[in-house]
Amino acid sequence: MGYKFSLWRKVKSLQHFLIQRPLAKDQRLRIMRNYKELDVWKVAIDFVKKIYGATTSFPRSEKYGIVSQIAIASVSISINIAEGCSRKTAKDFARFLEISIGSCFEVETLIIKSTKLNYISIDNSKVLIEEIQTLQRGINALRTSILKSS
Repeated sequence: MGYKFSLWRKVKSLQHFLIQRPLAKDQRLRIMRNYKELDVWKVAIDFVKKIYGATTSFPRSEKYGIVSQIAIASVSISINIAEGCSRKTAKDFARFLEISIGSCFEVETLIIKSTKLNYISIDNSKVLIEEIQTLQRGINALRTSILKSS
């Protein structure tokens, strides 16, 4: 009985504290971050499927070369967005978004390289490059917004 009462008092005390003191901008941002709700994260997850689909026709000799590199880079886009959401400050979150943008550029370069090696058709390459560039712009817009709000 004493434990429940003690816990109740702690909850009431915390509620009083939160009502009396408004949260700093960074704390508000921290409370609201859920990577699964971010459009850029959703797009990055869908983009991985397209990359995996595009690399199925690559030669077996590229399994540990371009295929591995492009898979790792495309997966790391959404992973860095998610990991950034766990960070306490907007600056840290923005840094992980920056890393995610770097992975986008890496994927774009590997798509171009794969096209030049005739592993990806020019039409498919254009579609993938357009999608990765849209994703880059989206992540950059989120990063800019995060930094402005901090």
